Amino acid sequence: MPILHSKTLLNNTLNAVTPLKVILALLLLSKISVVQADATPFQWPNGTTAAISLQYDDAVDSQLDNVVPELNKLGLRATFAVSLGSLSFHRRTTEWISLPKQGHELANHTLFHQCIKTPQQSWLEEWQNLSTIAAEQMRDEIFLANTVLASYDQQAERTFTIPCGDRIAKNKKDYVPLIQHHFLGIKTMGGDPARSMKNFDRMDVHSLVPHNATAKQLIAYVEKAKQHGTMASIIFHGIGGDHLAVAKKEHDAFIQYLANHQDVYWVESFANIMRHVKAQEALSAQSTKGKE
Repeated sequence: MPILHSKTLLNNTLNAVTPLKVILALLLLSKISVVQADATPFQWPNGTTAAISLQYDDAVDSQLDNVVPELNKLGLRATFAVSLGSLSFHRRTTEWISLPKQGHELANHTLFHQCIKTPQQSWLEEWQNLSTIAAEQMRDEIFLANTVLASYDQQAERTFTIPCGDRIAKNKKDYVPLIQHHFLGIKTMGGDPARSMKNFDRMDVHSLVPHNATAKQLIAYVEKAKQHGTMASIIFHGIGGDHLAVAKKEHDAFIQYLANHQDVYWVESFANIMRHVKAQEALSAQSTKGKE
């Protein structure tokens, strides 16, 4: 039996393997192209790069006095997450419930702003201590708040923000799973903007909670969303007064920046942003199903 010289054998092997490698590489590239073509890219409205949710929590006077006029002047829409037991909401109900007619959202922030009482949150009354309240009671109170808010703005869909980011009620039971299917989106405290809109969780939207922040710091935060093409959520409290305050001058400079860059940032209510995200999810799912 003739035996090929080792050099001849090597050349024959390479000649056989090289075309096979080329074919496999072409198949792999075509597979990648198909996957990329099948994927529906996430898009924000009007060619913008990122969405910004400006939110103001707890229904305090400085929001009506210092925030609403500036937002309206600049044509920016925001979300006001109200706790219906707020003293300001009680005293200035007519002003609060007029906000939806001005293009803003009234979001659910519970009836009584229950959080876990700790040394850092000693301002809470005992009856507001989430650790002593059943998760089912929180569920029922939150649904009641939805009913009350709907009587003011006639909205069937709403968003929710977890007070203090505390969600563990009596007997260490998380109340959020009991309510989440009744909301377009839910905000939590802390964290950077999402790095991608793929697998974005509308029921766990991380939010910055600024205190004594400068306009420069706030701008740096939203620029992270611009970098990734995602959304930034900022939850303010007092502006130029009240608790967790941000100076009015810094706040006004920040929203002026957003108004000046509306070709980049889509500034909308949390509810409208979540409606858009939900619609994009449906488009992506439909596209994937159609190509199966």
